[in-house]
Amino acid sequence: MEKSVILLLWIQYVFKISKSFHYIPKNKQTTTIFIEWDEFPKGGSPEFYFLKYQLVNNFAQKNVKRILADPQKLPKSIITLEESEDCHIIIQSIKYGQILSEKSFQTPPSPQENLLFYVKDVGTTEVVFSWNNLNGWNNLNKWLKLGYKIIIKYYLDYTEEQHFESVPPNTTEKAITQLSPGRVYRFLFSAISEWEAKTTLSPVFIVETCPLSAQNVTVTHVTPTEIFLHWDAPDPVSFHHYFVAILDVVNNKSEKVFVEKFNTSTTIGNLRSFHHYLIYLFSVAERGTLSCFEKPISAITGINPPQKVYAKLGDVGEDSIILQWGSPQDGHEVYIQIETISDRREVRKLFVKDANRVKVDHLIPGMTYDIGMATVMNGNFSELVTIQQTLKPKPVQIVIPYESHSTSVILFVQMPDIGVFDGIHIASDRGPNVTKFLKQDNKITVDNLTPGTEYNFFVSTISGTKLSNMYYVPAVKTCLEAPSNIHEGKVTNSSIEILWNRADGNFQHYEITCINCAAAFMVQKVFQETATFSNLDPGTVYTFSIRTEKEGFKDSSPYVKEVQTAPSAVEFLNHSRNSNAVTVSWPSARSLLDGYIISISSESLMKEEILPSTKRTFSFNSLSPGTDFLISIIATKGLKRSHPTVLMVSTYPDPPSDLLILGQEEHTIYLSWKLPQGGFERFQISYCMTSRKEKLFKVIVYSNKAKVKNLTPGMEYLFHVRTVRGKDYSISVMKKVPTKPSRICGLTLKAVNTSSANLMWNPTETNFTHYKIYISNRTFAKEYLIWEMMTEHTVTDLTPGRTYNITVHRVSGNVEGSGTFIRVVAEPEKPEKLKAFNISAHSFSLHWSLPSGHVDGFHVDLVPDSGFVTIKDLGGGEYQGDVSNAVPGTRYDVTISSISATTYSLPVSRTVTTNVTKPGPPVFLAGERVGSAGILLSWNTPPNPNGRIISYIVKYKEVCPWMQAAYTQVRAKPDSLEVLLTNLNPGTTYEIKVAAENSAGIGVFSDPFLFQTAESAPGKVVNLTVEAFNYSAVSLIWYLPRQPNGKITSFKISVKHARSGIVVEDVSIRVEDILTGRLPECIENNESFLWSTTSPSPTLGRVTPPSRTTYPSSMLPGRKISSVWKEPISFVVTHLQPYTTYLFEVSAVTTEAGYIDSTIVRTPESVPEGPPQNFVTGNITGKSFSVSWDPPTTVTGKFSYRVELYGPSGQILDNSTKDLKFAFTNLTLFTKYDVCVAAETSAGIGPKSNISVFTPPGVPGTVFDLQVAEVEATEISITWKKPRQPNGIINQYRVKVLVSETGVTLENTLLTGKDEYIKDPMAPETVNIVESMAGLFEGSAEMSSDLYSIASAIYNSHPHNNFPVRSRAEDQPSTVGTSRNQYIADIAAEQLSYVIRRLVPFTEHMICVSAFTIMGEGPPTVLNVRTREQVPSSIQVINYKNISSSSILLYWDPPEYPNGKITHYTIYAMELDTNRAFQMTTIDNSFLITGLKKYTKYKMRVAASTSVGESSLSEANDIFVRTPEDEPESSPQDVEVIDVTASEISLKWSPPEKPSGIIVAYEVLYKNIDALFMKNTSTTNIILRDLKPYTLYNISVRSYTRFGHGNQLSSLLSVRTSETVPDSAPENITYKNISSGEIELSFLPPNSPNGIIQKYTIYLKKSNGSEERIINATSLTQNIKGLKKYTQYIIEVSASTLKGEGVRSAPISVLTEEDAPDSPPQDFSVKQLSGVTVQLSWQPPLEPNGIILYYTVYVWRPNSGAYPGSLVGLMVDSGRAHAKEYFPKLLLPVSLSLGEPQLPPASAGDPPTLAALIQPQSPGSLSMSVSTLRDRSSLKNINVTETSLEFSDLDYNVEYSAYVTASTRFGDGKTRSNIINFQTPEGAPSDPPKDVHYANLSSSSVLLFWTPPSKPNGIIQYYSVCYRNTSGTFVQNFTLHEVTNDFDNMTVSAIIDKLAIFSYYTFWVTASTSVGNGNKSSDIVQVYTDQDSM
Repeated sequence: MEKSVILLLWIQYVFKISKSFHYIPKNKQTTTIFIEWDEFPKGGSPEFYFLKYQLVNNFAQKNVKRILADPQKLPKSIITLEESEDCHIIIQSIKYGQILSEKSFQTPPSPQENLLFYVKDVGTTEVVFSWNNLNGWNNLNKWLKLGYKIIIKYYLDYTEEQHFESVPPNTTEKAITQLSPGRVYRFLFSAISEWEAKTTLSPVFIVETCPLSAQNVTVTHVTPTEIFLHWDAPDPVSFHHYFVAILDVVNNKSEKVFVEKFNTSTTIGNLRSFHHYLIYLFSVAERGTLSCFEKPISAITGINPPQKVYAKLGDVGEDSIILQWGSPQDGHEVYIQIETISDRREVRKLFVKDANRVKVDHLIPGMTYDIGMATVMNGNFSELVTIQQTLKPKPVQIVIPYESHSTSVILFVQMPDIGVFDGIHIASDRGPNVTKFLKQDNKITVDNLTPGTEYNFFVSTISGTKLSNMYYVPAVKTCLEAPSNIHEGKVTNSSIEILWNRADGNFQHYEITCINCAAAFMVQKVFQETATFSNLDPGTVYTFSIRTEKEGFKDSSPYVKEVQTAPSAVEFLNHSRNSNAVTVSWPSARSLLDGYIISISSESLMKEEILPSTKRTFSFNSLSPGTDFLISIIATKGLKRSHPTVLMVSTYPDPPSDLLILGQEEHTIYLSWKLPQGGFERFQISYCMTSRKEKLFKVIVYSNKAKVKNLTPGMEYLFHVRTVRGKDYSISVMKKVPTKPSRICGLTLKAVNTSSANLMWNPTETNFTHYKIYISNRTFAKEYLIWEMMTEHTVTDLTPGRTYNITVHRVSGNVEGSGTFIRVVAEPEKPEKLKAFNISAHSFSLHWSLPSGHVDGFHVDLVPDSGFVTIKDLGGGEYQGDVSNAVPGTRYDVTISSISATTYSLPVSRTVTTNVTKPGPPVFLAGERVGSAGILLSWNTPPNPNGRIISYIVKYKEVCPWMQAAYTQVRAKPDSLEVLLTNLNPGTTYEIKVAAENSAGIGVFSDPFLFQTAESAPGKVVNLTVEAFNYSAVSLIWYLPRQPNGKITSFKISVKHARSGIVVEDVSIRVEDILTGRLPECIENNESFLWSTTSPSPTLGRVTPPSRTTYPSSMLPGRKISSVWKEPISFVVTHLQPYTTYLFEVSAVTTEAGYIDSTIVRTPESVPEGPPQNFVTGNITGKSFSVSWDPPTTVTGKFSYRVELYGPSGQILDNSTKDLKFAFTNLTLFTKYDVCVAAETSAGIGPKSNISVFTPPGVPGTVFDLQVAEVEATEISITWKKPRQPNGIINQYRVKVLVSETGVTLENTLLTGKDEYIKDPMAPETVNIVESMAGLFEGSAEMSSDLYSIASAIYNSHPHNNFPVRSRAEDQPSTVGTSRNQYIADIAAEQLSYVIRRLVPFTEHMICVSAFTIMGEGPPTVLNVRTREQVPSSIQVINYKNISSSSILLYWDPPEYPNGKITHYTIYAMELDTNRAFQMTTIDNSFLITGLKKYTKYKMRVAASTSVGESSLSEANDIFVRTPEDEPESSPQDVEVIDVTASEISLKWSPPEKPSGIIVAYEVLYKNIDALFMKNTSTTNIILRDLKPYTLYNISVRSYTRFGHGNQLSSLLSVRTSETVPDSAPENITYKNISSGEIELSFLPPNSPNGIIQKYTIYLKKSNGSEERIINATSLTQNIKGLKKYTQYIIEVSASTLKGEGVRSAPISVLTEEDAPDSPPQDFSVKQLSGVTVQLSWQPPLEPNGIILYYTVYVWRPNSGAYPGSLVGLMVDSGRAHAKEYFPKLLLPVSLSLGEPQLPPASAGDPPTLAALIQPQSPGSLSMSVSTLRDRSSLKNINVTETSLEFSDLDYNVEYSAYVTASTRFGDGKTRSNIINFQTPEGAPSDPPKDVHYANLSSSSVLLFWTPPSKPNGIIQYYSVCYRNTSGTFVQNFTLHEVTNDFDNMTVSAIIDKLAIFSYYTFWVTASTSVGNGNKSSDIVQVYTDQDSM
């Protein structure tokens, strides 16, 4: 149903409240209703709507609103009602005054009570709402009683799809189910009436459903601090993330963790160990809603395992390991589990408590163990902490180099017998370090070595990462590596450079050989990777061989390379050129060649041509102008090219175009032009005067603009411009242009007077015709021409003093040059009537009159300029100038000039003179001391200054103590009558004079004024020196200070110790006491001075000091000195200490002490006064002692000490030292020595101190002259003498013999005195003393002084032979295996001998002989002696190892007793099968025997030899060896064929001649062209089956031992199998459509023809039929004709040999080409559906001949003359139409476009028209079907792809004819279906009557006219005439018999009467058939009836 009124949207309550202060009751509450609706009825198009509403309880009150209809928007309205009042609302749609339709509804009640809605529960897929009203359900029931439904609308957030649920009555809750989990929904409660008015009852509820829960939540792993969770994720749409809550069961504390959405596992960390937790996992929706009903998971964390489980590197042994770990907490027990990784069943378990380490023994060497540890707590185990440790493996037994290559070495390794190992680790001193797995043959290949290098290998076994002890393999050499990548370098026509990559590894040089070069150039030995061979023939192939060489190494294998020399190059190129072409030519080449490659290139062009060898010239055309081209020609021979012959050539540039003149100046012309095409560098501009063409100038520019300067003004020039590129020029373009005349240069004012100005300018040689002069000032302007050629001109009629602007131009014809401007001021007139008056010494006045003309002012000039001038205007043209401040006595030249601007008139002058004289001297000179170096001098002005004093001149000089010859002059200002003289000398008298100066000059100086400066401290004395008289007195000498600064009265002398600063003496000496002359004395204003010299000596020379003999000053004779300044002053200081450093200070004294000068001196030395003090000894030993002392009490100099040593034989030592101690060494034990020490200075030696020392006894020295008397194999005889230093009584000797290599002691013998024994030992106390003393001597380096007496008593009271025989060596425990014997010998003899026996032959022995005293044993004398050789013992242990099938490694242990140096080993071997014996020798204890027969028995023995002879041999030492099996060394013999079939070959053969073992199998290899096959057998014959027929097989046989076949194949035997039928069908069968009834079939032969193919058989049949067609062919292509169009065929092909036909191919499907249908569509019929709709249907053609693309249905009216009698097919291709007539009955013109067909206009008598139907044919083309129509509106043709069509666009009550055609892409085949006829039923008219008009018949009747409908769609039964006035609407029906038809039957009329007189009517007409009028009415006609006639 149509919805007429849209929902009621809202109800709004409006409250009106008073704003005044008085109480006013509230108005009633109102309800506002908003109404909106759609158009109704739909499509009715009403003009407006009536909205009527009235209260239900008051129908009398009705309200009406008229609302206009707007088609652009929905109609709406708002009404306001009082609350609680129901209203009935009616809406009517109105059109033409009639009600089209109406709708009504009643307003809903207003809620009086609030309903409380709330969400009661939220689940995963449902939400439960509940509600409650305060007073029950009265209000809700009211809604329900009014017919409202309570609806819950809900929808997903952010979607538009809405859902509705109704609320049943009498319920308080509602569940909304089937919601999506974890989604946000919006819910709204509304009340909806049956007319769809809606009221909202609640706010919008936003509810989020619970998300889906995670599934299968499990704890996957637990650690002491972590729990690992895993779960299956729910639907990802339903949730946003996860929330995990962890509850500590014991502490009741919880934590939370958030997990991202896409995780399905998490780890909960920071937990307590061995603790109980509950874990909750929630999925969380986007707005935070948790999933429902989650159950907790219980988990207990694990126990903390042991920490830091490890084993130190040194604790891992071969069969044991020490494990360590961190101590467990709380002393828990530790569980240890040890298992091998190879056998997990063997597990060792340990429990350890109170320990953190344990040792595990009895393990397997090299085995890897998994060691796990766990903490045990109350029987619970923690997680195992597992480490994996590998034990150290056993080392290898032997390693032998087996093979060497360039980068690898093969080693034979004998592995250990026990333990586990992964492989072999091989290290080398040069790298690399590699780990290898051992092969079964015990061979290891060490790769990545450097070729040509000697390596030392260290081999060890490896297990995991553990290495065993290393086995050393020295000096293994790798082979040399051949060079690689040999290639040609630079190849010319006569030389070849060979390059190669550097050979890997080490080598010395390369040898490269040219095999087919001349002998002189054949071989080169080079060190670099290059070699060049010269003097070769062009275009010739040469062969080179290269290899590396190194001394001591085998040469590398050679590498061969062939290189061809290049052909001869073209000698030269000739060329010719223009701007766009270059032609080159060249001579013939000198060698054979294939052709030329000529190329031309530039920056934008690259072109290359290949020319035959006969070509000698070539042209390059269409080149760019002005472009550099590189032309290269190369001669070719094979792949080689000659050196290119290159020609650099350029095309000529194009000239510039459009030469323009941009501007003209005097010396400059501006040019411009267009740039030429092509390249260019610059442009050359040539120009000359047209009158002087012989002189040509050239300018170079780089752009298309030029400024040509330095031209002659006023001249016409001819310019040529051409393009320049390098040395190439284009043709030139020309232009003539004149320059401007030159401007006036040097325009100056030559002369100017009061009325004229003479101008002058420089002449010019340029052309011009005249001058133009322009004169102006502020008041006038004047211009005139001068036609004379002149260089000066006088301008007249000027006013004196006026300023004029003058401009002068040169003009040539009508070209005017630049003007030159000058400003001229006319000279003013000079002043008149000048005179001077009022002349005085300092001033005078001037008077003058104003001249005629213009004057700006006057200028007065005084010479000299020493006055002030004031000018006064007296009026009336009279002026006065007053001059003041004139200098007296001065002659002034006064000039006055008139001034106009800057121009002065001629001056008027006068002379005025004043009289002035020089000033007198200043008076009253006075001075004041300023410090000690300044004088403030003052004076008074001269009484007679005679003018102005300009300045004062002060001059002064020093007169005492020094007389200066010249004055120093100072100038003072005239306004200052004093001056400060500074930088003077203190205490000095100066002579001063002063004079005044005025303009006349310097006056007379004043009388001399003497003034003395103040005294100050004098300067330093000069040249202070000191000289020693003796060690207690010195003489001081100095000179007077250079600056005494006053009168020196005395000298101060101070003597101090230099180091301590203590004052020894402080003396003041008067001058007169020490100075013989008189000192200068300066007194002011005293005319007599004692002048000692004219000036001080600039440098006083050092006076020669007195002689060594010094005297006191009083003894010095007085002598006269010419100058007191040159007289030395001396003073003698006595009572000084010898050898003491003193500081002497001297200063002069005036009124105060002067500056101090100082010097330092040391007094001389004296003889020491006393001996050294505290002289003592120390550190006394048998060989040395030391003495020490203190210096003498009095120091008399720098002491050294004389030390003297005296022994029994006299003085031993006399030495000097500066130290206070001295050590004596190399002394003799047991000896008395005397020592003397005395101090010594340079003055002499002082008294001595003496002391005596007795050295104690000691151990003796080494025995003397130990020699070998005789040496044998087992004994040695020795002799020796007593020690040179016995250091006591020798009481016994020791002879000790050791093996040098091992240190083992063989003999330790003591030789004692002959027949002497100790019968009466010493008293115990004596022995104790000796022992104590001996211990002290032995253990200490010194002997205390209190032992002197003891030592003396001992040595004196006991004879030597009474000391006990005692040795410290005897106190030590004896060494195992050492023989210690005591022999009686004559100890006192001078020479002794001894025989040592039972020694080891050929062994280095160390013989030690030492002597004894009472103090012990002395050092031994060592003698190394080797015993003689003997025959070695026999070799007992011999082993062997099979290295290969032809080599064994024989190794043995050395003889147990080699008895000498083994010179070699002899290996005796015998081949047992043949008794062939042979022997080998080696120096090693192993030998690799090669060249043995494979699988053969040998007997071997080994003998060792020294230089004495060979060890003995016996049968017991024999070893029997068999070489292993190996691969056969020869192939099977006599292979022959027994029988051959199509699939089998029978073979037989004989065994190999050298099988090298037991033949276990034979392998037959047979190969055809496709594959290789192998077959094994244990016999010597075989049948090869399953062979391919007619196939050639190459057959060979090889034999196998258990080690392989040795690649020993028999010679090939070729056998072909017999023919048979083909096993496969022909392949790659394809076809090609020739036409719709013919195909071309192609195929390839069968893959397995099994013989020669004789024929091919083709089997052809339809896919849906059983008929088969057989075709025989001998070629691989066959044409098959007579096929049906567009028909599916099945084709099979087979091949046949002589043996028969083979298998057929797989069927292939063949579809013949499409064509137009041969038959029309079938069963064409029509079916009437409803109205004018018919259904046309048909069946496809029986023979469509392709895919029916569409069917064309033609429908027309048979009585209209329209019939598609001719069909024309048109192809439209790219806008061009081509017509092909199928039925040549009719061909008419038609205009075609890509849209609808445009037919030519029809007119009466025209033939039928064409209707075009356009169908897509292919991209870019259209197919058009054209039908012949006589009536364009009667034919309808429609294309369809189905076999039926509903045709509704027909007219009512019309007879139609139709047929259908079918079209493939080739057309419809000129066939059509049968024609059927049908007629449509009647219908209501499609249009109303038209052209309604009327004519008044009378005042109450009219005659109404109209035209019948154009489409009545049937027989008009009647016409209805409708008319209306104010009284109502009226209708009259007229049948066809009641109306009148006009003659053309096109107009119908009817009479309407009984109308109101003189009234207004509206008329309209409808036509009706039997169906009706179709709601079609005519236009409304306004009718006015006439007035009634009177």
